[in-house]
This record gives sequence, structure tokens and C-alpha cells, in this order.
Amino acid sequence: MANPNTADIRQYLTNAYSDEEITVLCTDYFRDVSDNFAVGLTKGQKIQLLLDHCQRRELIPNLLAALQKDRPEQYRKRFGAGGSGVPRMKRAMAAYGLPPPVFEEPGPNFTATFFGPGERFMRELEAKPAWMGRAE
Repeated sequence: MANPNTADIRQYLTNAYSDEEITVLCTDYFRDVSDNFAVGLTKGQKIQLLLDHCQRRELIPNLLAALQKDRPEQYRKRFGAGGSGVPRMKRAMAAYGLPPPVFEEPGPNFTATFFGPGERFMRELEAKPAWMGRAE
């Protein structure tokens, strides 16, 4: 499943997380949401607040990344391994002698920095004849 919709995500959260675990998930990854949890909210209401927040702010990819990071095996079983090319990118970068990517969570967003070959790439590209993929 490449891009789960909100109904799929809601069902996953409902089945995979307890009420307390939803609170912890939101506290860890979406503090703006957990700060708005009132006493007495049901698990379903918390999930809906989280989904509404992520939809309004176009953070569904961040939510999926958080769910995958939080419970990788459970996430993979429910949504499949699709959508994450990170292991493939790490292997490709290592094959070209490049450093691995750096992943950071500087705030509410997730950042991935991939380091390229820089000048070496340009020298290798210019050494190729045009028929091998070099643009004229």
C-alpha cells in the first residue's frame, strides 16, 4: 500500500495503539496535538484530532514516518515496505563511496540530508561520451 488514506491510518491507530499510547505518540511527535487533549477525550477523538491536524498542515507524510519509526514491524505488516527507499539509497550511496544520509527531527518536521559526490560526479559525467547519457 503506497499511500494509505486517512481511513487506513485511523484503523491502524485504533487497532495498534491503546489510548495511552496515542497520547504518548502525539506527545513525542505532534506536541501541538497532545497539548490540546482535554481530560475525558476518547481514543477515537484523540485519533481524529491527530488526523485533522496532519491533514490541515499537510503532515500526513510526517505522521506515516512517525508511525513507521515508532513500530517498524507492525507498520510494515499493515502498510507494506513501499514508500521508503531509504535502505536502497543507503546501499547505493555506500556502493559509490558516499557517506550515509543524516536523519534529523529539528522540530515538528523530519529532515533527511543526502550527500552527493559533488565535483567527482561532474568530472565523471564529462568523461562520458554523449551517447552514454551526457547532456550536450
